Amino acid sequence: MLHIVTPVYRPNLLQRIYETIPKKEDVIWHISYLEGRENEINITGTTEYPIIKKYPLNCAEIDTISKRNASLSSIKDGYFCFIDDDTIFIDGMYELYQDLSLKGFIGLAVGEQMRKNGGKRLIASVPIYTMIDTGNAIAHHGCLQKCKWGFDEKNKTLPKDYVFWNSVYHFYNRECLLVNKPVSIYNKLR
Repeated sequence: MLHIVTPVYRPNLLQRIYETIPKKEDVIWHISYLEGRENEINITGTTEYPIIKKYPLNCAEIDTISKRNASLSSIKDGYFCFIDDDTIFIDGMYELYQDLSLKGFIGLAVGEQMRKNGGKRLIASVPIYTMIDTGNAIAHHGCLQKCKWGFDEKNKTLPKDYVFWNSVYHFYNRECLLVNKPVSIYNKLR
């Protein structure tokens, strides 16, 4: 199962994101949003797949920590990745998930990230400050019992995506599969 996690800040872009997500029975799209904004979460043309799980939360609109963790806490199988609500899902990530699943891979994998103009933004790398983004990694769900998205007092000045993926990297004994192909696009819809 591939779990795609999206904390919603821009509900008006959800339809465009949905159109890029594979319509497969092994995909679940987790979207978390501010309670009371349900009428803005309009996704039309949905079929049986992908399964969409919604998490209305009583939190601040900009509280992506609570939004991400609401989704992460419900993932008990397969693999997970993130797609922010200002970009699209690309086939490279689904292909990577399929390959990892077929091999029974347990760990963290990081691919390349492209700019919306087609240029390369990030190469595949272990989590290094400024060399990892929310959207260019995928991991086996096993780390989620220990790894949570959030504030880290020791690393409070560092980007949360780096801190999270670095914790996953350490959970999996500092091993990381590097994939030299694009798995995400940075801010495609902005």
